[in-house]
Amino acid sequence: MKESQMKNLKLNYHMLESCNYGCKFCFARYAKSEHLSLTEMQKLIVRIAESGFFSAINFAGGEPFLMNELPDLIAFAKSLGLGTGVITNGSLLTIERLNKVLPYLDLIGISFHSLNDEIKRNMGFCSKNKTLLSNERLTEIVRFIRSNSNCKVKINTVVNAFNKGETLFPFIQDISVDRWKVLRCQSFGNNDDLLISDEEWNSFCERNKGGINTVFEDTMKDTYIMVNPMGMMLKEASNGREYEEIGSVLEGDLKELLLQHPLHVEEYQKRYI
Repeated sequence: MKESQMKNLKLNYHMLESCNYGCKFCFARYAKSEHLSLTEMQKLIVRIAESGFFSAINFAGGEPFLMNELPDLIAFAKSLGLGTGVITNGSLLTIERLNKVLPYLDLIGISFHSLNDEIKRNMGFCSKNKTLLSNERLTEIVRFIRSNSNCKVKINTVVNAFNKGETLFPFIQDISVDRWKVLRCQSFGNNDDLLISDEEWNSFCERNKGGINTVFEDTMKDTYIMVNPMGMMLKEASNGREYEEIGSVLEGDLKELLLQHPLHVEEYQKRYI
């Protein structure tokens, strides 16, 4: 990344690897399962806010709502002047939890990959005991958020071998979200059986075009600024299947870390509302 590009950046802080779902296409997997202490998390957020390079932080995982400290961390980031977002599978979004975070939250991204419960379970978009977020419950959650806050709502969908034939656009449009981000399943670890062909990807995109604010992402390579649960800024390894650590956000020089980040700025900027 060039120094001239180091402004108004958004950082995805994958605060923990643990998740109550088992999505087979998940790209948020790291070599270590530990995470920072609350004090270290706060220090990391302060460094991000005071660096002058970042305008927002997205809390992600794993599933960030598994962490009891999440509402306090979102409020803390907001108090430092950062825009705030959270990326979730939606399964833990009770009214009580939403009421704790919505006053301090600018954006919530909710994963949604299929209208069909059997397909959801086949792709691992469910808990170990096969419970899942129903279409009806997702609709209720989105409508509650929109009725009780100014928080924007984004839906994230990963197109893979299980859902490649679906038409999701009418449902997404009906629940009235601010953005629909459609990602093509990428090769991470042992998931090559989930990958789709160019023809299948193009067919899905053509079938699901519509008037809502939709972004189709064919690749995610070098289009995220990611920090792992131990506070290490990451970049994709040359094999495209793993991550390499650039350095510690807690201890390193953030300017030097960003200079080493191979961010594809144009593709990165398309991602955000």
